[in-house]
Amino acid sequence: MFNLGDGIFRQRMGWAYVRYKAYALYPKLFFMQTNHISKMKVLFETDQLIIEHEFESAFLIDKSSGKKVVSDDFYGDPECGLISSNNDWAIIAGEHLTAWRKSVPEEDQLVRIENEDLQLIKEMRLKTQDTIEILIDPWSEKSVIWEMNINDLSYKKIKDFPNSQETKYTDKIDW
Repeated sequence: MFNLGDGIFRQRMGWAYVRYKAYALYPKLFFMQTNHISKMKVLFETDQLIIEHEFESAFLIDKSSGKKVVSDDFYGDPECGLISSNNDWAIIAGEHLTAWRKSVPEEDQLVRIENEDLQLIKEMRLKTQDTIEILIDPWSEKSVIWEMNINDLSYKKIKDFPNSQETKYTDKIDW
């Protein structure tokens, strides 16, 4: 018996999570039903974790168990995500920034930053293992590049970014 609406199905051996485990068990079935299971878009992926979103809802998922590590809602679609190479932190960004850090106490693992400095994030990139650069809306007057330390979530302005203010919108920004 299949119940594709909530992402699970019953088989002889019990319940399985469709997105990852069912693919391993029944790849042909998974391929045929993919359009009915999820319309998720992948923002970033490593061997253990994946950041996906469907419309304004974003998720960090442990690929081995299918468990949602982070679930967050954005105003508008989230724009980008990053996961560390050793899977100990993840960032999801758009109109705000959500950070998940595995190495801190559980009550502090998930932090949502909503302030004027870090609104309308367009792209992020890794600078060092624990430092990222953040590009704010390159077509606005407030376009700027920030540097953030993942360990304490402190950030500082690197420079203004007026390069794209007079250009047409594009999905890929050279920064």
